[in-house]
Amino acid sequence: METTARDAGQVRSRTGPDGREPRGPRLIESKLAAPAERPGEIARPLLVARVLAAGAPVVSIVGAAGYGKTTLLRQVAAAAAAEGRPVAWLSLDARDDDPASLVSYLAEALARLGPTDPADLAALTSRAAPLERV
Repeated sequence: METTARDAGQVRSRTGPDGREPRGPRLIESKLAAPAERPGEIARPLLVARVLAAGAPVVSIVGAAGYGKTTLLRQVAAAAAAEGRPVAWLSLDARDDDPASLVSYLAEALARLGPTDPADLAALTSRAAPLERV
């Protein structure tokens, strides 16, 4: 596995058995990992507990820039991982509006959790997929 610096992150280049790179977008490693804890970060244990207790397959965190959304989600991910819950992280930006790139990143984030049911990946491209599957 070869890595090179790009876009303030690491780009991972995967090679196939023939030594050639596969088709598709190159993945930036920093988008697939939660950011590090910052000095002076405010712990939000009540909000973390509330998100974890929600039991919902999707939780929306809404707020203006600088209000701690990423910090809260990083703390939720750390707490969930400490409980043994599977956690995948994916940071998105304006360049991720390409469906092929988005699905590639989602597939990689899910693959890091372990074996993935192909039906789950197929559900990502289906408009009629039940929310439980996605």
